[in-house]
Amino acid sequence: MIEVPIIKAYKPNTSQKNRVAYCINLDWLQFMCSGELVYYDNPEVRYCFGTELVLVQKEMGTRLFKYGYEVFLKDKSFGAIYCSPRSKILERKLIQFKLNNNVLYEAGFLNDFKKILLQLKWEVKNVSRVDIAIDGGKPLRLINQFVSGKIEKLGKAKVKHFLTGKAKSEGFDVGSKASNKWITGYLKSPLLETEGKNYIKDFWVQSGLNINEPVERLELKIRNEQVKLLKDFDWRKLDKTEYLAGIFKKETENFFEFVKKSKSKNISRRKRNKTIQFIDWRLLKAEQLERLSTQQSNEVHRMKQAIKTNYFCFLEAENGAGEKYKKVAEEMVQKIRSEIWFMVHVPKWEEEFEKQHTFEFLKNKKQKAQDDYMNFEKAKRAKQYK
Repeated sequence: MIEVPIIKAYKPNTSQKNRVAYCINLDWLQFMCSGELVYYDNPEVRYCFGTELVLVQKEMGTRLFKYGYEVFLKDKSFGAIYCSPRSKILERKLIQFKLNNNVLYEAGFLNDFKKILLQLKWEVKNVSRVDIAIDGGKPLRLINQFVSGKIEKLGKAKVKHFLTGKAKSEGFDVGSKASNKWITGYLKSPLLETEGKNYIKDFWVQSGLNINEPVERLELKIRNEQVKLLKDFDWRKLDKTEYLAGIFKKETENFFEFVKKSKSKNISRRKRNKTIQFIDWRLLKAEQLERLSTQQSNEVHRMKQAIKTNYFCFLEAENGAGEKYKKVAEEMVQKIRSEIWFMVHVPKWEEEFEKQHTFEFLKNKKQKAQDDYMNFEKAKRAKQYK
């Protein structure tokens, strides 16, 4: 593996001790939990658990959940939870729990989260979204090299480049925001004050990052369906730098991976000889993680196809005869822990079914009209020759 030619080697500033090349941290963490809070659609305005944990009702829920509550721990906002799914398809005990952004930059946040779960007697079903940010690299230079044609990107993920009115690069996206994984890069330091996130600057200083120069950020965003492809994923390790680096490194493979231009079409050979290292993973002590095998990934895909098929059978059946298909679909959803995926896709499937049903109806109606016309012509000719 060769060093990226566009990134200069890191030189520590002698005026400041313990300088580091990169910082890595969570920037979004959202769980799907299972537990009890609101009974019989009769929410309380305020729930108190002991002297330290308080839940205060928000004005509105979300499109997926009826009720929302802000979580306060020791008189400080810790996050938000949303409960009571609007869809009857989903388990009533599902609760979405999102931790505040500033909390993720504090030491011990995951231990506090565990204590909250213990006190509320909830359990984590899955991580519905996790964002990991690396600050201190030079992703904008890297993408400029790619756009100018000096280097090539591996994989099929599309790149969207953002320019100012003076054609200066200010950021990029790789992949689609509607998908289960995407990466974004941009200049972070100027945004901290406008976004009210000076705590991130404090985190940089404490970590030893050079803040005397503009700080660029490279951010990985993955949803539950992508998280599940990581073998032996453990949310309890999301406060470990090495584990976060391992996830980031694994998810960039054949997605945000660059090589020198070459005439060779053999990807393995190109990666082995000319891969550009835009992050020195050794400095972050990245863990070596693995994805599920192709066979396991294909099994999940087959399960999802079977879920869709059973739900279509449920829609097709009449007089309640399709309930058995719906139950099978829900059981499979539970097995692969894809509740939100299911809830998001059900309206799409119902719309697709309705279109197919309408198409078949119009097709049959057209065929009947053609048959009636042919019968009329036959009768007309028979009458002429009678």
